[in-house]
Amino acid sequence: MFIQNIKIKHFSISDSDIEWQLFQDVNFLVGDNGYGKTTLLNIVEELFKENEEDIDFDKFNFINELLVQLDDGRYIFFDSEGRKLIGFKSLQGANIKKIDSFFGEKGLTDKLDKELPRDYFKFKNSQASEANEVLATILSSNLEHQHTTTTIRELRERIFGKFNLFKKFIDQLFSETGKSFSPDEFVFIKEGKTEPILPKNLSSGEKQAFFLLLTCLLQHNKPSVLLLDEPEISLHVEWQATIVKMMRELNPNCQIIAVTHSPNLYMQGWQNRKQGMYDISVDEVNIELNNDTNEALLTLFQNVTTKYEFNRLLNESIVNMSLHGANKILEIIKKKNLEADTYTYTTLIIKVSTLEGARQLLTTMKSNEIKPTIVTYNAIIKKVDNIIEGMQIVKNELPTEDIRPDIITFSTLLGKARTTKEVEEVEELRKYFSVATNPLYENKLKFKR
Repeated sequence: MFIQNIKIKHFSISDSDIEWQLFQDVNFLVGDNGYGKTTLLNIVEELFKENEEDIDFDKFNFINELLVQLDDGRYIFFDSEGRKLIGFKSLQGANIKKIDSFFGEKGLTDKLDKELPRDYFKFKNSQASEANEVLATILSSNLEHQHTTTTIRELRERIFGKFNLFKKFIDQLFSETGKSFSPDEFVFIKEGKTEPILPKNLSSGEKQAFFLLLTCLLQHNKPSVLLLDEPEISLHVEWQATIVKMMRELNPNCQIIAVTHSPNLYMQGWQNRKQGMYDISVDEVNIELNNDTNEALLTLFQNVTTKYEFNRLLNESIVNMSLHGANKILEIIKKKNLEADTYTYTTLIIKVSTLEGARQLLTTMKSNEIKPTIVTYNAIIKKVDNIIEGMQIVKNELPTEDIRPDIITFSTLLGKARTTKEVEEVEELRKYFSVATNPLYENKLKFKR
């Protein structure tokens, strides 16, 4: 997995559109201060947070539309007007990490004192357990002594090779100050000193280098994206020339995207991976949702053989989508000789981005003689702009479908109420339909009143 391109409609900081084609291995973005380099990294970081409710949408105030595409055709799209993400849920929580050189000495010290030692020993112990299991299998086999010795040597290299490489790199960088890393204790030993040195007590530059390399080690060769904001800060000039190569050796599957002012980072073989803000700024960018093609959607559903699996994947793997994407999904389920049911349509209505799209799906649902439920209508009510539209659905549409509202219906309406009068209108309608309350509704009602 790696980020293939980033497209932005009207990036207000540079007063241009952005079209940034990224390399799979290493990328350097350069430019003067104030042109939005760090802002681009911040936006990408927000997009890949595990939970949408944790996203700080204020960081998107500088753009109109944004499309981030991965190499496998998946994407995330953001429209500032609707302030919604459209794309695959499976992208959220992806292994994307941003390292900010400006989180301060204390922030880095805290990570080296608490978070990283815990992660390091957890990873190291898991590797040791794996080695013991494999070793027991080898020793219980009937291999000749020579073959057994060779196999054990290969095992140690496969499992502990990256740990040894990590220690080699750290010791190489810290050799001038006479420090060497002790991997078993997660401390440094210095020539002529009896007391070990904790990572949190290293110099600023040493902490930065140790942190960058350790981050790549703990990725365990997994496909990852590392966003670096001016990693050269505090790093010795000679270290800047080698640190990226070392990081890539520790995890060749890590895509590095770095914002920098230092040519030393890319002059050692990475010159063709450097792009300036002027290189990625364009007059007009064409943003197309490749996810709305059969190819991308078929990739997601290609191994599905039952309607249950299809509906489960639809519910779990897609955040929300355009109407066009929803219709493509209906085409795919038809081609697989699976029949869309009430659950399928209701899920699509929940995830489609607009009220108009939800309405059109409801029309298609009815034309195919698939009966909606109160869950279907609650999803539509949730998308209406105001309480009047929602109450009209309850009064006029639900009775024609012989559907009774539930407490979720009225809780949704109550959430849209803006005045005391509207709150009382919701309560009056709830009592008319004799729908019992629950503690959540009572708390919301108390707050609204």
